[in-house]
Amino acid sequence: MMELNDGFDAWSQLDRISCPVLIINMAGDNMVPVELHDAEKTVARLKNATYLEIKEEAEYGHGALGRTMNIWAPKLRDWLHHVESHQKPQETPH
Repeated sequence: MMELNDGFDAWSQLDRISCPVLIINMAGDNMVPVELHDAEKTVARLKNATYLEIKEEAEYGHGALGRTMNIWAPKLRDWLHHVESHQKPQETPH
C-alpha cells in the first residue's frame, strides 16, 4: 500500500474537489495518525469538507472503524441527510 502511494501527490489536487467530503479520523490510528493533523489540514484546504475524529476504542487504531460504527454511523447518516438537503436539483436533459 505504501508503495502505491509513493510519488502520488494528492495534496496538489485538493482544490479540484468541489463535492461535499466527510473525513473520519480514528484516534490511535498509526497509519493515519491524528497527531499529524493531516486530516484537519486537508479539511481546511477543501471547499466543502467536514472533519470527524473518533476517540473511542483508540487502542484498536486503524481497525477501530468497525468497533465504533455505533458512534460514527449516525453522524454519517446525519451528514448525508444534510448534504442531500442542500444540493441543487439537477436539470433533466432534453
